Amino acid sequence: MIALKVRIGGTPMPTLGTSVLPGICASGARRSAGVVVLALIAVACSTFANPVKIEFLPPPMEGTLSLGVYDTAGKLVRVLHREAEWSELTPGDDGLVTQWDGKDEQGKSCQPGAYRVRGVAVGDLGVEGVDFIGNDWVTEDDSPHLRRITALGMSWNGTPFITETCKNSAPSYYSILLKPATAPGEDPEAQLTRENEMPPIRMEKRRPPVLPSGLKASAFGENGTSWAIDGNAVKQYSAKGEMLRSVSAQAGDPPPSKLTASPTEEKIYVLYENAALQRLRGYDFTGVKPGAELKVLFENDIRASDTCEQIASELKFPDEKPFVPSSVLTVALVPNPLDNNKSGSLQIRAGVDKTGCYLATADGLPLCHINETKYLRWAAMGQPAGSKAITLFDSDSAVVEQFQISKIANMMTFDAGVIQWPGEATAPTPSPTAASAVSPAAFPSPAPSASIPAAVSGSQGAKPPLP
Repeated sequence: MIALKVRIGGTPMPTLGTSVLPGICASGARRSAGVVVLALIAVACSTFANPVKIEFLPPPMEGTLSLGVYDTAGKLVRVLHREAEWSELTPGDDGLVTQWDGKDEQGKSCQPGAYRVRGVAVGDLGVEGVDFIGNDWVTEDDSPHLRRITALGMSWNGTPFITETCKNSAPSYYSILLKPATAPGEDPEAQLTRENEMPPIRMEKRRPPVLPSGLKASAFGENGTSWAIDGNAVKQYSAKGEMLRSVSAQAGDPPPSKLTASPTEEKIYVLYENAALQRLRGYDFTGVKPGAELKVLFENDIRASDTCEQIASELKFPDEKPFVPSSVLTVALVPNPLDNNKSGSLQIRAGVDKTGCYLATADGLPLCHINETKYLRWAAMGQPAGSKAITLFDSDSAVVEQFQISKIANMMTFDAGVIQWPGEATAPTPSPTAASAVSPAAFPSPAPSASIPAAVSGSQGAKPPLP
């Protein structure tokens, strides 16, 4: 077999084999192979069109460039460059040079015809992380993003731990450690430490406690006592079944569902929960007589934030007024010296994908990343009356992150002109540049879609999978 590999216009052709038939000399085989190569070249030239060359002069602004191809209806069909540095594009005689292979975002070939190339230069925006909302366990950027507690336990050394079980993944275990208060009057802060495996559990060897009918011991305490959940209360019983203490749920608490207790100290940890809220509270009864005011070690909440609507009551503007999300915001841009110093405007929205949260034009051209939190479910932005800054919230279902974006006007739009795409089934012709003679009037300025929601969910409305 004679193996032939042909590459035409950057497109590799499949490897072909030609059989050397009996009675044909080697030179004849080479001539046959040459005929095959020429035939392949002819087929390739009639099937694959060269990429369209695009040359443009970007605005005089330091930062990044985003560039997209639009059809005559103003729809974005392909993102050519996203937050690209100038060095990523090729210098040309009249600016920067890039190219388009005629494919859309799904990799399908576009119809032959005229297309327009538009872009945005993004300068230095002021992006500030403000706060974490809805999850008291998340206090730093590197805090575990605990979505929901599925179990409580007590390790052999008396350290409580929690378990999170997610779909299609192994359970995660976290030990709860109390960070001492740093100032008088402050409560200790409960923090999570990730464990590689489930902590060893102290095995209790005692007779089952005698409890009132219908109750079941949920945890064992010190001195042979046991704890059980009875309606909206958590009760402690002696080994003989005598009730020693009752801890009722407080106002605003969901019903208690799980608890664990220290076998060596008078401490318990109770999980109150419903579909909208999980509240884990630690109690210390050392020196506290039954009926006296309870000593709370800590209280940490996890509020549901799968959608913006679920957590809306917790979202505020910097002036403490309720957050009002906007589908699209119109931003006045800095003057462009290449456009007679006109101060243009741009409509922007928030978006999320597997790379995090970003700002985009109303028609979908990504402009700049705001953060890189994975598995985001939604993002929403708004602008307080009289403010030039934008408030943005996003969530991965574990916690809501708040950002303040200032200097949002530090952008410039530019038009890279009209190009002609001949289509794949056309023999290649000299690649036209952005100066192709097509009437700009055929390309209306894109308008924001009225269907864009105020809170933008994951890619094309589908929720990214949870880890």
